[in-house]
Amino acid sequence: MRTALALSGALLVLVIPSTAYFQGAPNVVCQGHGGLVTSLAFTADSQNLLSGSTDGTVRLWNVLTARELRRLEGHKAPVRAVATASSGQLAASGGDDASVRLWDLATGRQVRTFAGHEGGTRGLAFSRDNRFIASAGADGMVRIWDVGLGSEFRRLAGHSGAVNAVAWTTDGQRVVSGGADRTVRIWDVGPGREAAKINAPEEVLALDLPSTNRWVVVAGDKGLLRLFDLANGREVRSFRGGQDAVRGVRFLPDNRLLVSGGSDELARLWEVETGRQVRQFEPDAGAIHAVAAAPNGQRLATAQADHTCRIHLVLAAR
Repeated sequence: MRTALALSGALLVLVIPSTAYFQGAPNVVCQGHGGLVTSLAFTADSQNLLSGSTDGTVRLWNVLTARELRRLEGHKAPVRAVATASSGQLAASGGDDASVRLWDLATGRQVRTFAGHEGGTRGLAFSRDNRFIASAGADGMVRIWDVGLGSEFRRLAGHSGAVNAVAWTTDGQRVVSGGADRTVRIWDVGPGREAAKINAPEEVLALDLPSTNRWVVVAGDKGLLRLFDLANGREVRSFRGGQDAVRGVRFLPDNRLLVSGGSDELARLWEVETGRQVRQFEPDAGAIHAVAAAPNGQRLATAQADHTCRIHLVLAAR
């Protein structure tokens, strides 16, 4: 059974009782984008969700009602990546116009524009202290931007193909990147040098780090997640959930669970220590292009092929 409530304009909120996921946990659907939703990030307080789309806009949604709070416009091409700062004040977006844009979420005002990538931006991440943004470029570069100065701080060269994903270690000293050249690279940001390289069997489409910095989890185009030891580069275990590309992966805040989603239209919850799949659910909205986990651990979000993003309550997870 579905209950529909029209709020305003093209925005519609659907509350769907979920039987395929956690019992009694409703899913909230955010509708309004005019193109594929490519990227997601929760705000630091877990109350709002940021989404980027091929329609060129970035939108901020309330996670309880799916009401559109902000529409951030300025990109001249599809948006491929979004990120939020731990301060809760700032957000970043990047896309095919090769720019990285910094936004004030309270006002919706564009604060800065960083330019330098050629061929578009594929991934973004704020350092934990919010001083820097790392961007993954289709030009094979990882760039580090100084938020306060509005300038490029470091240019990290080494990938031989497009870089699809980037993440910071919690101490802000290192950045981890992955891409089309089937490698994961670990960078010492201060001196701007490559500290280590991990060879992956397939293209790296997404990656994430736990707050412990113990591992890096890599999502590839062969239906697998791979967990590598960040210290020695060894593969610890793999997680298989299908044959199609896995396009999004995130650690939940407790570091015990992972959520993933991909082209097979299923989102999966994994136990990190065992590799066991503990939940599976199908939003029934086409391929999943990105996933996000709320900082408070109570919600997950999936970016869907039907131009929506869906918010899943996970309070019942055990």
